[in-house]
Amino acid sequence: MFDSVETDFAPFPFARSQNSRFNADFTALNTYYEQFGTQNSASPPLCLPPGLVAPPAPRPDESRQFQLYIGSLPPNTTNQDLEVAFSPFGDLENVFVQAPKCFGFVNFKERDALVRACHQRKILVRGRAVQLSGYHKKLTLILSNVAEFIQEEAFQGLIDRYLTGDIFCYVQFVYPNSKFFVYLHFISEAESNSALKQLQGTSFGKFLQDVYPGISFPQIFVKRFITKEIRETQHQHAKVTTQVGIYVSELPMDVSDSSIRTNFQVFGTVSSLSILNTRQNLNQSPCAIVYFSDDMAGEAAIREGQMNFDGQLVTIKRHIKKQMYK
Repeated sequence: MFDSVETDFAPFPFARSQNSRFNADFTALNTYYEQFGTQNSASPPLCLPPGLVAPPAPRPDESRQFQLYIGSLPPNTTNQDLEVAFSPFGDLENVFVQAPKCFGFVNFKERDALVRACHQRKILVRGRAVQLSGYHKKLTLILSNVAEFIQEEAFQGLIDRYLTGDIFCYVQFVYPNSKFFVYLHFISEAESNSALKQLQGTSFGKFLQDVYPGISFPQIFVKRFITKEIRETQHQHAKVTTQVGIYVSELPMDVSDSSIRTNFQVFGTVSSLSILNTRQNLNQSPCAIVYFSDDMAGEAAIREGQMNFDGQLVTIKRHIKKQMYK
């Protein structure tokens, strides 16, 4: 038995009270859980005797760098099941199972352990192959227009060969709403940014052309995964006092806030902007909603209709506000 619980992941769910008169209850509870499992199992609920404290359920720590999301877990998977499946790859900081929703997280102590787990790709938990993906979505890149005849493991090898520098990338094929995208998961922001620069443009397409001669590849688009927090920030920026906004379409794939402000300063000072870059429009050029510090600048841009934006012709229209911007 354990006299106290000093970690977030105790072998038993209840800590001993400082009051010795509850020691017998504590011992009985631990004996019960030795027989029927922890709170993650399907054991019947217990009423907590006075003086016994249940520690808070562990939650994934977003600041942890070497953390993997584990999906498609079998029902009733426990923390111990994840430990058994992933500890062979290296020391674990902690694990967490969200049992009702059949997903969890594995947090490694070292980068190499996470890399070894990802290289394994097919990992079984209770006899079922589980889904691995990066926990930090803000580091994820999304590729569209990728030829579907390339298998996932083969594409992993192609990415490993193409990217230069000390970059680890985990490839995941996803099929939302009958569409096909490739998710590239990274460990650090520096690696994600470096990969984004290397994959922009036509160089990666030419690389694939050399690997598969005789096959014509369309242009592959790469964009960063837009998290819910970023979208909310963009919508917040669109809440401005000026009434005239413009909708700019057919922007370059590498468009940024700074490039929009620089190009549109010919009309006036840009007060706020929102680049529309979501998974739903991955096969289209980016577009943006732009507001100026005064309405006259917006009207001037609308009258122009089109403009040269870093060598690319873009279209300018009046932005019709939706309810979310009011």
